[in-house]
Amino acid sequence: MAVIENRNTRSDIVEVTLDDIYGGEEKTAIKIGTPYGETDRVVIQTHSNTYILFTTDAVSIKIKSVRL
Repeated sequence: MAVIENRNTRSDIVEVTLDDIYGGEEKTAIKIGTPYGETDRVVIQTHSNTYILFTTDAVSIKIKSVRL
C-alpha cells in the first residue's frame, strides 16, 4: 500500500498577497478557479510553488490563510 505524505505545513507558506492583474502576475503559478468578471486574486507563495486563487471573497481567504 502506498503512503501519501503530506509535506504541506504552516512553514511552507511564505507570503499571501492580493494581485490586481487579470490573469495573475505570476505566469508559472498554479491557478485555481476561473479569472472572470470581478474576480479577485489571492496569491499564495510557498517555498516550492506559487498559487493564484480566483475568488469573489479575497479578503476573507487572505485573512484565513495568514492564520494557517
